Amino acid sequence: MLVLATAGIFFKTMHWAGASIMLILAFAGLFVSLFTALSPENKSLGMSPVENASMLVTFSLLILGTAFRMQHWPGANVLLVLASAATLAMVVYAVYRQNRLKLGTQGTFTLLLFLVILGGLLPNNAWALVFNAG
Repeated sequence: MLVLATAGIFFKTMHWAGASIMLILAFAGLFVSLFTALSPENKSLGMSPVENASMLVTFSLLILGTAFRMQHWPGANVLLVLASAATLAMVVYAVYRQNRLKLGTQGTFTLLLFLVILGGLLPNNAWALVFNAG
């Protein structure tokens, strides 16, 4: 999935055919991993159902916002603002509870994949700079 997302970002940056399909498949894979692996792992780490649901909603908003932004679909800014607010609320809650964020291996992988995808959204596209295409 990481290779697919990276290739999709590269193809999108270069305006090559097939980029949208690669990115949509990578985002779909992220959603599947959220609900099939991350949710049970969070429960096994001792997260409450409310904490688990809030983390899943936050990751879902981040993934949807990024997908909408990369595909230039309407509503991307609203989704990204909601995702940022949800992430901020999650961090404030974790600090207030003085609790470490329990991501586990699947959560860490999902977050790292999201950060790779986010690299394609930076103002001076990071991937374009890496591949000297910008």
